[in-house]
Amino acid sequence: MSLFSKECKQILKSLIFYIFIVIFVLYITTQFGGDAEDINLINKPEAGQEEYGYKITDNPEEIMDYAVNGIIYETYINSYSTYPFGFYKEIKLNENELQDMEELIYRLTGDKWDDIVSDYDNYIPPVKTEYSEFLEIMADACEIIGKGSSYEKEEMENHTTVPMTYEDAMEEYESMINKDHVTGTYARLFCDYAVILLAIIPVFFGVTRCLRDRRAKAEGVIFSKSVSSAKIIISRYMANVVMIFLPVLITALIIQIPYIYSAEAAGISADYMAFIRYSVIWLLPEIMIVTALSFAVTELTGGIWAIFIQFVWAFASMLSSSTLVGDFGLKLVVRWNTLGGADSYLRQVNDLYINRAFYVGLSVVLVAVSILIYSVKRKKGAAEHGKIRKSGN
Repeated sequence: MSLFSKECKQILKSLIFYIFIVIFVLYITTQFGGDAEDINLINKPEAGQEEYGYKITDNPEEIMDYAVNGIIYETYINSYSTYPFGFYKEIKLNENELQDMEELIYRLTGDKWDDIVSDYDNYIPPVKTEYSEFLEIMADACEIIGKGSSYEKEEMENHTTVPMTYEDAMEEYESMINKDHVTGTYARLFCDYAVILLAIIPVFFGVTRCLRDRRAKAEGVIFSKSVSSAKIIISRYMANVVMIFLPVLITALIIQIPYIYSAEAAGISADYMAFIRYSVIWLLPEIMIVTALSFAVTELTGGIWAIFIQFVWAFASMLSSSTLVGDFGLKLVVRWNTLGGADSYLRQVNDLYINRAFYVGLSVVLVAVSILIYSVKRKKGAAEHGKIRKSGN
């Protein structure tokens, strides 16, 4: 029997494997608890509806209108919402800071603060600046409010939403039908949820496997084996990656069933491979890099440091995101926490491919490092065990 098969069977006997399956399935099914037919995006928009939802806009005029209304309101109540480290924090300004903010609002609108307050309920703010000057003024506002303000450039440009028109809703609907074939949009959301868990859980598999021999006091047997270090590490690594990915893939295949059924019932041709394709591109590299890191760090330190490192890396990646929709860069945890947005996704998809390819490459490097460390330890251990046997004779 090959080393890979033995490793897979060993994982099947481990408690952590079944804990992972339970956690993953419960987590995903709670996120996808609704029936696909109840999702508004599957229903074709009708002219004359009261509303059609919202969309993120990159129109400078709409961004300025939204932000100016927001900053006037927050100044009026002296309560500013910020997220300095991904967590909500209310900011209240002192009198001098409020005066500075009122001056910035005057530069934006041309209206004095007393005049705005005197007829606040009926006030419609005009924006009397060019977009470049607007950004400079908002940067000054952020200096007063502090880190994580809603008026930071990336925050405004990535999160400003406006109501969709009937035409917008039809364009979104047609993109979902013709480009995503319904299942594509839900596959992205599935990956968005799953990637959070997979940025952490695989580290426990890697650490557990690397420490198993030590707990079993099997060093002497391992050091004496003729099998190469590369074959041992690669077999262990591949077994962990495959056994973690299989429950993810099976869950994805089950989750997609109601969406395929709903699409077919509506006369829409669903993409049967969407959940598989997105899982391989989006989630498999995540499993690979986290597992590879756990192997390398555990082989190097001989302890559980990989768990702490991975938690810090995962949470730092999530907290550093300026948006939950795209902006992939080289973030470990890549997000797309929205339904629809096929056109926007397609504009950014090459960035996702670069991101995932980078982590696949880094995984290979870390596995090679693990092999090197394991080989050095193995040679050293073989020499030490040889001396012990010789002295024992």
